[in-house]
This record gives sequence, structure tokens and C-alpha cells, in this order.
Amino acid sequence: MIQRIQTLFLLTSSILLGIMQFVPLWHKVDPLTLYRHTLYTWKLQTVDSSQNLINSSSMPYLCLGILAVVIAILAVYTVWRYDNRSLQIQMITISNLLATVLVGMIVYFCTKSPRLQLAAITGTYHPGFYIPAWVVLCNILAKHFIQKDEKFIQSTNRLREGFNTIRSCLQFT
Repeated sequence: MIQRIQTLFLLTSSILLGIMQFVPLWHKVDPLTLYRHTLYTWKLQTVDSSQNLINSSSMPYLCLGILAVVIAILAVYTVWRYDNRSLQIQMITISNLLATVLVGMIVYFCTKSPRLQLAAITGTYHPGFYIPAWVVLCNILAKHFIQKDEKFIQSTNRLREGFNTIRSCLQFT
């Protein structure tokens, strides 16, 4: 059902991914040129000390945004498939896999990307960097509660079948 707690976790993960589209993921300042490199979900921006845009590159960073949108859509679609819990579990597993890939891509772009290779300078991580980890946590919790509901439904069906068997035996006597 839509009012279950797993719905809250899935909607929270999609809202977090929506927020991730607008907040910076990572930031690094080059001390020689005073250029600030900021990684967003859709682009890498380079700004000089007087806030003039030097460079804005969207490739290959565009794939971060696309992957985040796909995960958010998958979470919302999972909410509406409340009638098929096994499908929900499969979709959450796929969503977790994609979110893990998203985390890996963000870490790669922040630490190993050749365009950002200012080895002597450490960057700072912004709230957007941590959002995919929260999405994975929300998905794990949603999956746990869906599995818990599935076990409850199966145990209820066993009881119902047992009562039906007893009732049919009593009707024959």
C-alpha cells in the first residue's frame, strides 16, 4: 500500500536525488591561478577570483545527472508498484546498484579525473557528495520493510489456508 513506511524511504531517496541536481558535489581552489573548480551533477565549472566564468564543461559529468534522474524515477515507479512486492524488491536492488555506480563515478570525478588533477591540493566535499550514500541507505531500509511485509503476508496466507482446511473438515462431519 502507498501509506507504508517503505514509501517514505523511497520518496525520500527520490527527493534527495532531486536536491542533488542543484547542490555542488565537490570544490577545489587552485592556489596559483585562484581558479575555483566546482563539480555539480551536470557540469564542472571553473570560476576565477572575481566570479567570472572561465570554463563550464558538461561532458562527461552529464552522466552523473542522467544516472541520478534514472534512480529517482525508478524509486517513484517502485512506490506505485505496491501491488507486486517481489518486483519492488528487484527494482530496489537495481536502484541500489545504480546508486553505488553513481557513488563510484562521483568519487572518480572528484579524485582521479584528469581535468581536475591538481595533486597538491585537496578538495572539499559538499552535501551533494553524500546524497547517493543516503539514497542507498533509504533503499536498504525500504527493501527491509518490503521483505517484512512479504513475510507477514505469507504467514497470514498460511494461517488462512489452515483455517480453511479445518473449516472444510468440520463441514464434512
